[in-house]
Amino acid sequence: MGQFRLWWSRQETRRARPSSITTGAGRSATKSGAPKPIVVRNSDLARDGFPLPEMRAEPEYEPRRDHVLYLLHNALPHHSGGYATRTHGLLTELGRLGWDVDGVTRLGYPFDMPKMADGPDLPARELVGEVDYHHLLTGRQIEKKNPMFDYVARYTDALLPLARAERPAILHGASNHWNGLAAVKTGRLLGIPSVYEVRGLWEITRSSRDPEWGRSDQYRYIAHMEADAARGATKVLAITQALKTELVERGVDEDKIVLVPNGVDTERFTPLPRDEELATQLGVAGKTVIGYVGTIVDYEGLDLLLEAAAALKRTREDFHVLIIGDGAKLEELQASATEQGLGDVVTFTGRVPHEDVERYYSIIDVTPFPRLPLPVCEMVSPLKPFEAMAMGKAVIASDVAALAEIVTPGQNGLLHEKGSVESLIEQLSTLLDDHELAQRLGDQARDWVVEHRTWSALAGRIAGVYEEIAS
Repeated sequence: MGQFRLWWSRQETRRARPSSITTGAGRSATKSGAPKPIVVRNSDLARDGFPLPEMRAEPEYEPRRDHVLYLLHNALPHHSGGYATRTHGLLTELGRLGWDVDGVTRLGYPFDMPKMADGPDLPARELVGEVDYHHLLTGRQIEKKNPMFDYVARYTDALLPLARAERPAILHGASNHWNGLAAVKTGRLLGIPSVYEVRGLWEITRSSRDPEWGRSDQYRYIAHMEADAARGATKVLAITQALKTELVERGVDEDKIVLVPNGVDTERFTPLPRDEELATQLGVAGKTVIGYVGTIVDYEGLDLLLEAAAALKRTREDFHVLIIGDGAKLEELQASATEQGLGDVVTFTGRVPHEDVERYYSIIDVTPFPRLPLPVCEMVSPLKPFEAMAMGKAVIASDVAALAEIVTPGQNGLLHEKGSVESLIEQLSTLLDDHELAQRLGDQARDWVVEHRTWSALAGRIAGVYEEIAS
């Protein structure tokens, strides 16, 4: 590996184009005397780490001190999930704090996303609300991610001209490691600092669903790349203390990691009068509504919620469960509800229009988040609990680490023992029996997010990091 690093250092010194490198860890001459392409396989990276260049001694250009390019996996208006929502909230508020932060979607987006290969052409730049988003597109080809070294090289090649034109003071990459490594590598070539924002560890998500895969070489490779991106960045942001702890265990300097948790737009998500027309339409009028709003996947623990509904149904008739959203587990859950005879107390609405979410929240009284005791749930907090709190709803969450960081029992919600349907039933019963407590917890939850979890407050933390490292 030492010979390869020496070769790499010389290439970066000469500012060779990364796209001339395709794969291997050595170099030899062809019969004509021309150098053979270098081959860097994923297995090489797993063994030796990602070969990042040294930091240029001085910036290549005069940076615009208030300008940042923020590299993204997806973005509005083409995706509107939690990832894009967090991005847009933070970038909007950073702009109001005086920072000119432009989103930059990764090379290949959006045509490499499910069902988007035949989507309309994208402009090189588009304005969404108050935020500019750039798209690194040279055509509609699907960008291969393997070998990953080559993809990061092409990504860097596409990013360098944009950076030279925009002259940012900082490059900021948000999960996953493709963005982090591209931000660090490009920043070092240009002589400007970089930030890697860890919103989750995708290998942890997959291994939570497939523990056998979590013991694979592929898992170890991806974990190594995530650690390399974080170790190589000037500063690291993590969305939970549990993620920060994991990064430190992977060898990232604790002192350079700053917590910037998830938040909510408290001006959009605000308490509303109950929409009685909608409640009647859904057949929940006069009931205490236990409502889940979010993606329906296995680790959310919605099987526990159905078990709890079945148990509660045997002793009371004053409640109804609404499950609002779509996802890979929806059909399985619907079949389970039918098998348990829950059709009269559980309603699945499917996905609802984004602009109607607040209407549905208005008829909900209690919002459960019974996430399972799996690594992804311990480390990553969803956005939905903050939206429920902002709407003034009583939250019941499992005590996985990421949710226990958010909910203080008796103050802004209740916790149940993770994985325990009995504990979930106990907490649901507490709020079904005490409407005044449910109302008080909802009011206090609203106060808490307004004070601690607005995008403005969280953007202020990022602005502090920018101030510290900007050239």
